[in-house]
Amino acid sequence: ITVVWVVLASTCLTLAAVHAHVWLRDRQATGNAAFAVLAVSVAAMGYVETRMLLAPTTAEFGRWLWLYQFPVSTALVAAVCFVLYYLRAGRAWLGWSAIALRTVALVVNVFSSPSIQFREITSLATVPVFGAPVAVAQGVPNPLMAIAHLSLVCLLLFVADAMRDLWRRRERRQAVTIGGSIVLFVAAGTAIAVLSFWGIARVPVIATIMFVPIIVAMSFELSYDLIRAARLSADLAAKSAELAASEQRLALAADAASAGLWSIDGATERLWATPRALAMFGLAPGGEHRFDDVLARVHPDDRERVRGFVAAERSARDRHASIEYRVPGAGGQTRWYASLGRVPEEGAQSRGPLMGATIDITERKQVEDETARQRAELEHLSRVATLSELSGALAHELNQPLAIIMSNAEAAQSLLDRPAPDLPEVRAILADIVDADERAGQVIRRLRSLLKRGEPNRQPLALN
Repeated sequence: ITVVWVVLASTCLTLAAVHAHVWLRDRQATGNAAFAVLAVSVAAMGYVETRMLLAPTTAEFGRWLWLYQFPVSTALVAAVCFVLYYLRAGRAWLGWSAIALRTVALVVNVFSSPSIQFREITSLATVPVFGAPVAVAQGVPNPLMAIAHLSLVCLLLFVADAMRDLWRRRERRQAVTIGGSIVLFVAAGTAIAVLSFWGIARVPVIATIMFVPIIVAMSFELSYDLIRAARLSADLAAKSAELAASEQRLALAADAASAGLWSIDGATERLWATPRALAMFGLAPGGEHRFDDVLARVHPDDRERVRGFVAAERSARDRHASIEYRVPGAGGQTRWYASLGRVPEEGAQSRGPLMGATIDITERKQVEDETARQRAELEHLSRVATLSELSGALAHELNQPLAIIMSNAEAAQSLLDRPAPDLPEVRAILADIVDADERAGQVIRRLRSLLKRGEPNRQPLALN
């Protein structure tokens, strides 16, 4: 008997230590904590049972039977908590009813002598177990013992209800291994207790043997979770290493392109950015930043465009966009930046994060401005160079109205020298002179506009 108890107790305590360690590392693992308490309780039950089975007197048997109720009670509470918090099944009120009845039985046991099972132990009988004689108590049963047995019935109903929930949730392995083992072996232990303590049959108190299969079934389920957690941890470590390598490659690519990477949370507008991106906007690399911190660094004339760019990127209608804007520098120099943003597919409808990159395009803008200035200068020089080619046409355009003015003036003088001048004819001649003068003025004005320095004023013109 002692050897059997040592083996069972060692198994229970070893499993209890393993899962207690798991709970100490993760205080959310309430299932592991409940299992550890249950395993320790079963080991204590086995020790007390061994002392009862080897008790030489009724008094000693009564003392150990009185102590036996404490590990039995903690085992019942641990089993209920395991089902409630690990399996998340069964009607809670049934489980708490079992605990309440067991608590009442424990209080009654404290004030009973020798225990809640007997009013008096009259004698000890012996029966063989594993080839050795063990003690079985005989005496006057205590009717209040029904409270303890009723708590076990509530436990059986609670676990049976939990099995039904697990089966409906298609968690059938847990329903069979844990729920089935609890129902089967608790029912067997209850039957042995009824037969022994009510004097129906000479059966020794060996409930530990009934609880050990329950411990094994629970340990198997918890170990299955531990193995799965270890695999997930290994997969996560591999994914993390792969992600870290990817981030390093991306960072190298971004540095090579002089780009800063960033991401804005759609709900809180919290900003994540690489040190290069933060430096572009004069933000410290440490601490928490938001989109408004970046917006405050943007040129006032460009802030609304940047705000609209970020808002548009969070809609499903515009998933990709780019924008160019100015950021005043610390030394008074204005920098030009270009940002490209993108919303992930899964975040388009749920204000997901806006991810993007920003590059400094100040040198490109300076080159573009210089190119535009040189182009305007070249156009001016080109117009001046064509002056020699236009001189002939200009002389022709001006000689015609000047010749008309000269001939009309001479004709008017001749008419005025007559004794009776033809005044209507003179008026017609003067009108021709005015038209010719206006024509010459238009030629000169168009020429001055052509040769004027500045931006060209391009307008559509119908060739017809």
